[in-house]
Amino acid sequence: NARSPVFDNPDHGPAREYATTVDGERLTLCFGDLHKHSEISRCGRFDGHIEETYAYARDIRRLDFMQSTDHAEHQNGHDWYVTRKYASLFDCPGAFVAFAGYEWTSEFNRGDNLREGHYNPTFLTHGDNLPCVSASATDGNTPPKLWRRLRESLRPGDDVITIAHHPGRREAPLDWRYYDPDMSPLIEIAQARGSYEYHGCPDAEPRYNDTARLRGHLVQDGLARGYELGFVGGGDHSGRCLAAVFAPALTRRAIFDALRRRRCYATNGPKIVLDIRLDGHFMGERFESAATRHTLVVTALGRSIQQVDVWKDGRVVHREEGRARDAVQFTYLDASRPDRRESYYYVRVIQDGMGMAWSSPIWVRHTHVEPRVCLYVDDKVVETVQPATMVRLPILVRNELARAATAQIEIEVPPDWQSDWRSRRIEVPAEWWAEVHVELQAPPPPYEGARAIRITMTSEAGQAAFEVRFAVGPRAGDARPAA
Repeated sequence: NARSPVFDNPDHGPAREYATTVDGERLTLCFGDLHKHSEISRCGRFDGHIEETYAYARDIRRLDFMQSTDHAEHQNGHDWYVTRKYASLFDCPGAFVAFAGYEWTSEFNRGDNLREGHYNPTFLTHGDNLPCVSASATDGNTPPKLWRRLRESLRPGDDVITIAHHPGRREAPLDWRYYDPDMSPLIEIAQARGSYEYHGCPDAEPRYNDTARLRGHLVQDGLARGYELGFVGGGDHSGRCLAAVFAPALTRRAIFDALRRRRCYATNGPKIVLDIRLDGHFMGERFESAATRHTLVVTALGRSIQQVDVWKDGRVVHREEGRARDAVQFTYLDASRPDRRESYYYVRVIQDGMGMAWSSPIWVRHTHVEPRVCLYVDDKVVETVQPATMVRLPILVRNELARAATAQIEIEVPPDWQSDWRSRRIEVPAEWWAEVHVELQAPPPPYEGARAIRITMTSEAGQAAFEVRFAVGPRAGDARPAA
């Protein structure tokens, strides 16, 4: 569908008055953008003055909160002072919340900092003790160094989280080796460059530059590792994606605490309402259960909803047809037998016009299921590749056991494809993961239909298999063979 997303009128509709109750506390739905740039970021993308950025979010888009996140690598001490002062100026509890932050950008090839990811620190307070950590500095050029600098700066009453974005952007992918659940509880699943849900996912947001995706670095790849990541959207440069937050009050403390607890979800612009509960647990929560069945209750409100998808462990397990309704409410009973000890569920909404929303996941630990060794390969779409090109396919093994495990990986490729990798034995640390990459060369013309690459894993916990399908297509300008 080539139409733009349906942007709800900000002055009325369900999003302006929606509230819910969680654990006896009334929570109101608030919308905002935690990733906006101004002229302080010297990217040549013509972002406005920082004052205009806050005013536009508050007065034109009618958002409830916003954060300016200019590149730390482009800032000096005065710029960071100005950023914090404008946040203090625009912050008005009960009317509009302004956070101070910046973007830690491991991309500018200074300080040996390439390909470590991008993170936006979000500070609870605006104090002068808060550092603007550059990824170009040798004491801040990796995520662990960033997190250490931030922790060391905090005074009583301060707090900070960091939010990763465009994890699968080929020019600056997120490095999954770095994970700190306290410092990084959230990830931008959608922003100006589009959705990073999984390889080949629906992408409603316009792409404007350097948007090629890198397999193995999408959001579901992080979830498959057992990382507990809530979802938000962010505008970045000129984008409209939003973070939706359930909070008891419109204050910095209330919004920040809700973000840390992952009581939030993402949209690519429309103010869609999305409320999900799994066995009574709200989005962002983690719980243990000995139950063999789980009940998911979903409420989705927004213009012309086409479908609502229930995701579990990287698969759509239920699709509720919206039929262009403005309200979709249903209960899904999952009676399937768990194939792993820990599972996650989340919900994705798609509107007519490709407006979208993604709830933060809910995680359940099945206490009646023995820990497993799990295989994950992103196999959801048939990817078209050019003839005789190399394809790099990531294979993830996650070990739920409390001890190290060994897994045997076997690869079966069609006879017209080339690969020197058929079998490999890998060691996986206790309660952690390991990733290997298979390089495959697509065949030359003539062009054939889709071909399946079969990956099988054998371990002490059993066997698992995936099939990834590729189609070989022509280069631009190539003539197709006659039928």
